[in-house]
Amino acid sequence: MVLKKVSIIAPVFNKVNRIPETMHGLVDLFKDKYDFEVLYYYTGKLPANLDNDHRFNFFEVSKDVNFDDCATSGFEIATGDCVIVADLDNVNYKDYIIKLLVEWEAKAQVVLVKKQKKADGFWNRIGNFFSNLWGKIYDLFIGSAGLNADFKAYRNFQLFSREVVDVIKEFPEKNYYLRNFDCWVDFRVSVLHTDKKIDVKNTKKVFNSDFICALSSFVLAICMILFVSLTTKFVNAQNKATFILIGIGVILALVIFSLYNFYYFLLERCTHLKQNTNK
Repeated sequence: MVLKKVSIIAPVFNKVNRIPETMHGLVDLFKDKYDFEVLYYYTGKLPANLDNDHRFNFFEVSKDVNFDDCATSGFEIATGDCVIVADLDNVNYKDYIIKLLVEWEAKAQVVLVKKQKKADGFWNRIGNFFSNLWGKIYDLFIGSAGLNADFKAYRNFQLFSREVVDVIKEFPEKNYYLRNFDCWVDFRVSVLHTDKKIDVKNTKKVFNSDFICALSSFVLAICMILFVSLTTKFVNAQNKATFILIGIGVILALVIFSLYNFYYFLLERCTHLKQNTNK
């Protein structure tokens, strides 16, 4: 009997000390049920006591590589009938993988984990309001009906069938945003709801450059509005010193913001070239 093959993309970064434990756990989990392969992406030095098993593959990455970059590389080389992007640092990773596979066997083509909304609590209500607001704005301009609905989906555990992976690999864009892939590929989606945050303590914290750029754009827009509004006032008052200071501040903001975006553009291109070189 030929078993279905499951590919797991596992960014572990600096938690390499847990790799032997997760290797044994995955062998027990898939025993006599699925054929599998695991693509570990790590930083640092691998433990010396690793088992010599061809089903486990290891790729050393630089510290500036994030979770989505690892998934991008993994999609290109994964050979399984389905691909799971998994955070094996999570203590309950086996339970999540099993649930993802159950939904896949039930003919789902994309399976994701979504945090259950909590209506109680003032700060939860405020957070839900802004999350829903951003989702509706994206729906308005992008036209993706599912984006707002799954805006709180986690990327730590997601499953994509082979059909979906083949479509993803055809995307010309390589800066993947895994959280809302289901909106773009337009396949059968299953959502697993949880009332717990599935991140664990001591995992690697990665600054989200997209969020920083968005925040910088917002601050820059506020500066421009203030500049335009104050220009008339101070020009009319002939307060040239204040006018010059405001102008210098806006110019510096523009320069810093441009250099910042140029830096991340080069960083992304270098990472992409490095991935192509390693193929």
